[in-house]
Amino acid sequence: MATGSSRLWTISKETTSMELQYLSDSLGDIVHTFKTPISHSAPHLYLSAIPFAKVLSTEVPKFLPTFEFIPTVHYRPGSDHEMLRINVGVDKECESLAFSPDGQYLATAIYSSQSNTSNVVVYTRDGQRASEVTPMKHPACVRSVAFSPDGRCVASSSDDRVIRIWDLQTGIATSELSQGHTDIIWAVAYSPDGKYIASGSDDQTIRLWDVQTGLPAFQPLVGHRNAVHSVAYSPDGKYVVSGSADDTLRIWDVQTGHAALEPITGHTNLVRSVAYSPDGKHIISGSYDSTVRLWGVCTGQAILGPMAGHTGRVNAVAFSPDGMFVVSSSGDKTVQIWDAQTGEVASDRLEGHTLAVASVAYSPDGKCIATGSFDSTIRFWDAHLDRPASDLSPGTSAKILAVAYSTDGKYVASGSDDGSARVWNALTGALSFPPIRIAKNVAILSLAYSFDGEYLVCGLQDASIRLWHAQTGNHNVMTGHAKVVYAVAFSPDGGTIASGSGDKTVRLWDGRTGEPRGKPLTGHTDQVIAVAWSPDGKYLVSGASDNTVRVWDLTGAQRVFEPMTGHTDAVLSVAYSPDGRNIASGSVDRTIRLWDVKTRQPIGTITGHRKAVTSIVYSPDGSRIASSSYDCTIRLWDAQTGELVSPPLVGHGSSVTSIAFSPTDGRIASGSFDTTLRIWKRPPKNLTPTLDPTQTLDGPIYLHDYPHGVFTVGSDGWLRNPSGDLLLWIPYAHRTGLYCNGLERINGKIATTKVELTKAVAHGENWLKLVPQF
Repeated sequence: MATGSSRLWTISKETTSMELQYLSDSLGDIVHTFKTPISHSAPHLYLSAIPFAKVLSTEVPKFLPTFEFIPTVHYRPGSDHEMLRINVGVDKECESLAFSPDGQYLATAIYSSQSNTSNVVVYTRDGQRASEVTPMKHPACVRSVAFSPDGRCVASSSDDRVIRIWDLQTGIATSELSQGHTDIIWAVAYSPDGKYIASGSDDQTIRLWDVQTGLPAFQPLVGHRNAVHSVAYSPDGKYVVSGSADDTLRIWDVQTGHAALEPITGHTNLVRSVAYSPDGKHIISGSYDSTVRLWGVCTGQAILGPMAGHTGRVNAVAFSPDGMFVVSSSGDKTVQIWDAQTGEVASDRLEGHTLAVASVAYSPDGKCIATGSFDSTIRFWDAHLDRPASDLSPGTSAKILAVAYSTDGKYVASGSDDGSARVWNALTGALSFPPIRIAKNVAILSLAYSFDGEYLVCGLQDASIRLWHAQTGNHNVMTGHAKVVYAVAFSPDGGTIASGSGDKTVRLWDGRTGEPRGKPLTGHTDQVIAVAWSPDGKYLVSGASDNTVRVWDLTGAQRVFEPMTGHTDAVLSVAYSPDGRNIASGSVDRTIRLWDVKTRQPIGTITGHRKAVTSIVYSPDGSRIASSSYDCTIRLWDAQTGELVSPPLVGHGSSVTSIAFSPTDGRIASGSFDTTLRIWKRPPKNLTPTLDPTQTLDGPIYLHDYPHGVFTVGSDGWLRNPSGDLLLWIPYAHRTGLYCNGLERINGKIATTKVELTKAVAHGENWLKLVPQF
């Protein structure tokens, strides 16, 4: 008690009356939020309220004790990737920025157009000016800043033809490197050992400086025919790469002072930025030709690119610390992340700056991207790729109505009610290329991949069908239906497309040209909601609002068999088993029915969903049936017995509209009215899976690292372990975006919450182990 009293006394002494009032209000808000769990179980003042305090308030956590054995909550806001914004002042621009080697500080070059001077300002990771570092003033515009490898100094280059080295402890320039360049110095870079600085200038030369003496260490590197705008050292310090206004890159041997290769050509405009990959094998370049390119160091040949996507000049590029991604900033006001292995867009654009983005840098831990702009702001962005951003992005607010895996399992496609379609990398969760607007504000109700993965077909609310190339996005419009197209499906060989429509018909189309094949198939007396092909491509099954399932013989006579009846409401989904012997159908009547293909008689009814069954799909081996529902769950059933084989997959915040099995690894993709696409891990084979993650996982252990079924999150918000202990109460606002066990990824704009359980043992009677650490 004395400890708590002394802590309160300390708080009162260290804060002003306004701060105390703000703190009091914030504490009141937190207690109000957690009144339910606290009233139910008093220890959850510590076990639940404190873990969430840091995501609900910025001030309260500063005054709270630390408890070692409780969950840790990691919250990611649902806004456009932006984590933090620093306003540098009216009429000021951030020309350049660089992280310290430990990632704790960000050095920035802030230029004032009014005074034509610059300050080198150092910020902490939380956006505060580093109190121990005095802003360092330049008498001219600073074009580039770089941290020394030991983090003690910052080098800056300027229009006054001087490089200054600043001591961060004193804010004083300890050296001025001025005996060399005869024009603006655009770029500076430290050698990996910190002994040298490379610089590039408008005088068309690169110079290497001895940091100790402040004098040129070698003769200037000469060869460019125009201004040198960017320089970077190789990780081993043996080479320097330069980018120039002569549209070329050059690689220089620092020992000989000669070019190691012929000029690297390909860009069609000024090369503004260059960087080595962490392993030293590749170079990335950004140009005023609006492209990014990846080059091989040994040959100087293009490996990837041009990576096109920006609509303005590319001002800066940087590799992620692991070398897997490249980030670029542009005069088009955006920042783009690229997959360094494929050259594909790896994420949606980071949007928010209102003027050109002049500089960009990855933090050393790879978690953050910093950008500096002419709009008087510096922004920190979440570098994780599972939370999207822009209007036409993974993070659009549109409901996802359809999902489909490519036949090789590498991609997942989704269609939304705003008429946009996306293709995602199934392993990384990144967009394979920018979203495609199939039809503005016309819902995509269904989509399907061709067998070879080259084409996607979409059924739209405007009665049209769109056949588009999965890589280029080019598409054809297919017309013929008189009403909304609810369902589309490629035949197994990809040669034919089947569609079902609100006009009560099924139609067949050429799988490449989109031309209609034959007459419409008629027989249903109401809207056709679902279609699916038999594995051999000889038959087609359809489900309709007339409560029936029909099988069509497409071998020549195009016969329609007698309808299969039994459902008491509209049939929303149908699927053939992989062996072609059975058909499954899902209905608004909340049931799944199984049918024998030969006899077309019912062989079983599966119940469990509390609302309409929206989608059903067989696992690739035919042993399981997955179903989704308006009850917000996904369920997995034994295809032979109809028994539930694992607890329901819960997490979606609204109706689950569509699901798809990965053809290769058992994962399940799901789309929902909650605007997210989710990837679920392969469900366990029994209802009581067990796992001791400490024996199988390295590093932090999160709730979603456990197999599905180990923990449960009830509708009351309680996270429970298999023993029923109350581990954590999840506030309502955090439940939809919760990474629950069994979930691998959430793609969407919503805020997400991850719960770390590495040391969360203070539950049940063990809560008494809590010892506050002030």
